[in-house]
Amino acid sequence: MELALKEVLEDVLKRLGVAVDNISITKEANDVIYAEIFSPDSSLLIGWHGETIAALHHLVKNLIWIKHPELFKESGHFIIDVDGYRRKQKENVISLTERRIQIVRKTKEPQILPPMSPYFRRIVHMYLTENFTDVTTESVGKDDHRAVKIFLK
Repeated sequence: MELALKEVLEDVLKRLGVAVDNISITKEANDVIYAEIFSPDSSLLIGWHGETIAALHHLVKNLIWIKHPELFKESGHFIIDVDGYRRKQKENVISLTERRIQIVRKTKEPQILPPMSPYFRRIVHMYLTENFTDVTTESVGKDDHRAVKIFLK
């Protein structure tokens, strides 16, 4: 999967005319493949609030599905990052989540995080499940306004 992901990414970025210094592919926990693009055009690849990076991920996922469907049987999960953008966003979301957990514990009232993408909602759900036994989560809202609600068990 790693080689196919790198080849597809290189091809897409070349066709887009985006300068790339390096593409680093690593395998992380839970067999998630992490592809980080280092580019002088990072803001172009990230886009407004990460919209372009999300679109790039969707495009690459579909291209791999078309070209190498057998690879999704072994591991279909991968993350595309540009110059550490998603890692920083993940750290920010986890930090916000931890602050809201303290509020929930103190007030015993549910807290709703700001609306976020499915990717970041999943991170919040998994983080709480793995690290906290006294709180739980659920997704609330519709469409682009989906958010995570944190409350005591």
